[in-house]
Amino acid sequence: MTIDMNWAEVSKVADGTRELTFQAVSRVNAALSECATAAAANAGTACGAAITGCEQGWADELADLTRRAMIAADALDDSALTIQQSEEQNTKAANALRGLLR
Repeated sequence: MTIDMNWAEVSKVADGTRELTFQAVSRVNAALSECATAAAANAGTACGAAITGCEQGWADELADLTRRAMIAADALDDSALTIQQSEEQNTKAANALRGLLR
């Protein structure tokens, strides 16, 4: 069984994951900012408190999703680097073996 992995493409996927995560964070921050504005406009009311609670809940949830996305991107990069290093070591070993067999 053979597994072929294009480490450069895997690294690009990791970069893309990070970029999309940063874009999502920007959008979420904008939405949460609007929640904060709405909560401030309703300060001292049950509605304002509910908006603040909802905002905090979503902020916590999305922070966790962001953290997990970045961990996944790092794991992809680690895999790509491991494969790249293995390929380089295998190439060096094969070249050394060829030199001995000549």
